[in-house]
Amino acid sequence: MLPEILGVAGGLAAAGVGAWAALRARDRSESELELVDVGLFRDDEEAWPPSPPTLDVKLRNLGGQPAFLKRLDLEIADAASPRNPFLPWCGFGGIRGGVPASETYEALLPPVAEAAGTTVAVPLSQVIRGGDVDRFQVRLETRASPGRIFYRLRPRLVYDGRDRALAGPWLAVYWHTSMSGRPTVETPADVQAELEEFAGRVREERSSLAHKWPYARDEDVPEFGYFRAPEFWYPEEAMRRYVEQHRKALGRIIEVLAPAEVRLAPLDDLLRQARETLDGLDGLALPYLEDWDVDPPEWARVSWSDESDDSSS
Repeated sequence: MLPEILGVAGGLAAAGVGAWAALRARDRSESELELVDVGLFRDDEEAWPPSPPTLDVKLRNLGGQPAFLKRLDLEIADAASPRNPFLPWCGFGGIRGGVPASETYEALLPPVAEAAGTTVAVPLSQVIRGGDVDRFQVRLETRASPGRIFYRLRPRLVYDGRDRALAGPWLAVYWHTSMSGRPTVETPADVQAELEEFAGRVREERSSLAHKWPYARDEDVPEFGYFRAPEFWYPEEAMRRYVEQHRKALGRIIEVLAPAEVRLAPLDDLLRQARETLDGLDGLALPYLEDWDVDPPEWARVSWSDESDDSSS
């Protein structure tokens, strides 16, 4: 019986030694980073000028050796800056607390028109010891023209001598020039109101000028106000194009934001409103304008046909 007990004890001792050896080997193993969380925030959502969006990265080293963070690649999938459509005579149209951030970096994103499919490399220089945690932040900057600016991107952390990589989720961020501190899109009611106001101003201008027709030459057309704008001569086309520009702008916003797994507040609300407005455009009624017995000048036809209706830069 005693030899059996000793054999069991010896087996347990051997197992303990094996576990201790494995633990020691684990302690001396290479680094193994875990991406605990990736968040987005602004220092002040209501600030003017708006503060840049900030990427917040939290990491844990599960390995036994220190992990050296070399760089953060920001892979940009898509970007858009849809213009806010308007008609003449109408209005133009995070994760906090816990571990403090050890470092804050800055990244300048490329212009919207050149951004899709590019990668921005952000050099890092910090170490996470084995079994330890760390957190760093990256402020995202852009030199894009003022307006509603959206990017969808993914952080990819590169660390240690062999350039091991750890990819994060797809993120949606924005910049804006709205005094409200948030990007906005019009509701269907807003679009309908703009159409009605435009149609009313066209009626008013045409009524006030009707007694002055016909003019002998195109150059005799008055220069004041918006009278020389093609929208005055082709108001139905102007209204149709206005709705289509909204449709394109909303489509681009949805295309950039919808696939993202993490969105900077308040992009969830913006995405919902963009979808609702896009659905509501089909139900809009273009205001009726009676025919006007005056032939448009040649310059108006040329200007109108040459005008671009691209809604995203």
